[in-house]
Amino acid sequence: MPLRRLAVLVLLALSSSCLRVRPESLVPSGSARHAPPESEFLTGAPASFVVFGEAQSFVWPTMLQDLLDTHAQVGGIYTVINASTAAGAEQWGAPEGLEQFVAAATRQRGAPTPRIALCQVSLRGIGDERGPVKTEHDMLGAESGADALERLARSLHALGVEHVLFATSPYREGADPELSLERVALERLLARGLDFVGPGPDLYGPTRRYFPDAYASADGGLNEFGIKLLGEEWYRFLAGPEAREEVVEALYARDYDVDVIEASHAVRRGLGP
Repeated sequence: MPLRRLAVLVLLALSSSCLRVRPESLVPSGSARHAPPESEFLTGAPASFVVFGEAQSFVWPTMLQDLLDTHAQVGGIYTVINASTAAGAEQWGAPEGLEQFVAAATRQRGAPTPRIALCQVSLRGIGDERGPVKTEHDMLGAESGADALERLARSLHALGVEHVLFATSPYREGADPELSLERVALERLLARGLDFVGPGPDLYGPTRRYFPDAYASADGGLNEFGIKLLGEEWYRFLAGPEAREEVVEALYARDYDVDVIEASHAVRRGLGP
């Protein structure tokens, strides 16, 4: 067997056993991606990003910060401000509450007002006059979902955020990605043509590909590896063609105590003891 092929097989075996190196890291960067010739978001100038999500976003922003520090080869250029909260979509209509979350998180990091929002949200609790959405096929529910996303985007924009980016939701067992409420609602929001709203990374595909290895439980909770997938996809999206494989591999080689990070964020947001 040629030595190069043997080396690749050994690396693949290691990645599947310890989940430290993803098979994609053996593929040349950008081989299956369509991106502008340079990063739109990581320009080398100081910038801050505010993350708005729910409980599933309590941890991956810490990983994204490490990715950006490694990418920049120095800390302090890019700052990730995590304003995620346990509040559901039904509570997004209160801009003053959102402003408090963002302002408090910004003060804690000592960062300038963020210009880019990274949103990873679900639409639980959204419905119309008939009550909560019953099925993923409920198009009135999708319109309600698009309205909720727009309210969030406009509230963030009013706080000075110039770009509001929405990722697709991670995989849920048995879900049809083409009919998921979040995906249809996001498509409808984008069709409204708001110039400060755009699509973020696709999180459904990578988490589906690594199901069930990326999941800690049947109810959709991600384990450390799965959370790293989210951080990686956001990094790749922000870095575009300038994403570097050694930066991603460094993430998977690092150990994180996700329970401690999650609990620490909950305390900072006033959501825990």
